[in-house]
Amino acid sequence: CMMMIGSGLFARIPFAYASTEVTGDITTNTTWSPEGNPYVISGNVTVVPDTTLIISPGVEIRFEPEARLQAIGVVEAVGTESAHISFIPNTGEQNPAFDFWDGIFSLPNGSVTCTYCDISHARFGIDSNGALTTLSHVRIFKSGQGLSINYSTSTLDDSEFFDIQGDALIVFESSILNAQNLSIHDIQKGVSVFNGSVFTVDGMQIKKITSESDALEIFTGSVVTITNGIIKESDATCVNLHSGGKITLADSIVEKCNVGIAENAGIGPIRITLNHTKIRDNAIGMTMIAGVLTSTNSGIFQNESGFENYGNQSIQVENVWWGSASGPLHAT
Repeated sequence: CMMMIGSGLFARIPFAYASTEVTGDITTNTTWSPEGNPYVISGNVTVVPDTTLIISPGVEIRFEPEARLQAIGVVEAVGTESAHISFIPNTGEQNPAFDFWDGIFSLPNGSVTCTYCDISHARFGIDSNGALTTLSHVRIFKSGQGLSINYSTSTLDDSEFFDIQGDALIVFESSILNAQNLSIHDIQKGVSVFNGSVFTVDGMQIKKITSESDALEIFTGSVVTITNGIIKESDATCVNLHSGGKITLADSIVEKCNVGIAENAGIGPIRITLNHTKIRDNAIGMTMIAGVLTSTNSGIFQNESGFENYGNQSIQVENVWWGSASGPLHAT
């Protein structure tokens, strides 16, 4: 059997203690403490309405195949810097499947709080649907998908997503996600924001997209505001906007992608606002069709091609430094 070690990897070591088996509904207020480690979940374990499950620092929770933990009531998993809470597969395999167990689900009217939590090998790391989710110092890795927010309001701070087969973050259906200090790297897909959602983040790095997918996609009237961000290293597009999507980038860098920022035509106006932001070292700095670009003290420079207009109308671009006074067609 296996347990989590400090590096976030797995090692084969025997358990020297009994486990606590958990299945079915949790119908009374319950606390899991390290003395019961490991807690082994099989099937669907549901925290029912008006019930609270408290998970103490240092608790290790192991999931059988396709098992899940879901909250219609309240789950409070609050670890510490020195005593994380682990959500891992219950298997002796050296390399478990990335979707070994199902995930943690916060269902309508439920609430999940996770602090200093490590989640691996889940089909969905955390899925919040019509619920309140508060996450801090969370690591989701070696999983099918990271965090999905649907009809929800959530906060996400000081967290890391890596080695994810799908999206690291999905924010959709009029959800609100406020975040700070995120590290998203070595993933197949980055962040997708859909259907009138709002994503605001101060301090985010997205890098090393391992498939030909975009680092950040914004759809259908969603609004994204990034301050102190770095988005880079995608063979596709760093930032891709569709159908009325809007983005504001402040004090940020977009670099080393095939396309830095791409605006695609669709329903509704697309707006791109740059403030003290650098779009550099891409094959193409920016492509637009019919959107609106507003720039303050920003630069699109050191790209193979600075700016390309794919539409049939003029696009007004002002207050941008292209690396040369000759503008976007300059060799730099």
